[in-house]
Amino acid sequence: MGVAALWLGEASPAAELVPVNPIHWSLTRQPPAPRPASNAFGGGYFVNAESIPGSPELHFTIDGTWDVSSGAVTLTKRYVSHNIPEMMTVVYEGKLCSEADGSYILKGTWTNVVEETHGVFGCRLEPQG
Repeated sequence: MGVAALWLGEASPAAELVPVNPIHWSLTRQPPAPRPASNAFGGGYFVNAESIPGSPELHFTIDGTWDVSSGAVTLTKRYVSHNIPEMMTVVYEGKLCSEADGSYILKGTWTNVVEETHGVFGCRLEPQG
C-alpha cells in the first residue's frame, strides 16, 4: 500500500552558507517494486528570499527511494523554474524514525553540489484527518 502525506520542517545549512529553507513537501511512498525503481515522489515549494530574481516562490519535484525495512531514504529535489539550471539539484539522505509520541520524522543530511552547500534536515509527518 502507498502512503501520501504532508511533511513540514526545515533544511538547515552550515552556518556560513545560505539561509535556512523551510520544508513543505507533499510526499508519496509507493510499495517496493520488483526491480530497482523510484518509490518515493512528490513536490513542494518555498517562498524565495530573493535568491532568484523574479521568482517569489520556488517550486520543485522530489523523487527517490525509500527502503521500507531499514527506513533509509534518498530523495532528489529538482527545481521547476526557467531561472534555475536543470543540473542544480539537492540530494537528501536520511532515515524515517518513529518518535516516542508515535509521530514520524524524516531526518538526515542534504547536499547541493552545484552551489557547494550542505547541511542537515528534519521534517515531521503531519497528522491526517
